[in-house]
Amino acid sequence: MEAASDGWDDETTGKAARRLGADRQDVAVAGQELWGHGLAAERDRRLGVAAGGPGDTARGRQARRGHITRALLDELRPTVEAIQQARQASGAGE
Repeated sequence: MEAASDGWDDETTGKAARRLGADRQDVAVAGQELWGHGLAAERDRRLGVAAGGPGDTARGRQARRGHITRALLDELRPTVEAIQQARQASGAGE
């Protein structure tokens, strides 16, 4: 949980939380569970792997970043939902 707190106050995590209907903390914890770091770090890692080439422009990187982020949200969704369900089952969300 402590490692997850490093990324839950960034803009990317906040936007993801809103899109997933979750708390920032849930998104940060899910990222730690899935990738060992936060959403923004995973997005940037994947973007770095996909970067370069003769047609690499700022607009192209922005488009790739958006595609990567949407894919990451799809990956996060089941883990975030499981975290939310576990909290509700334990009564910790009340």
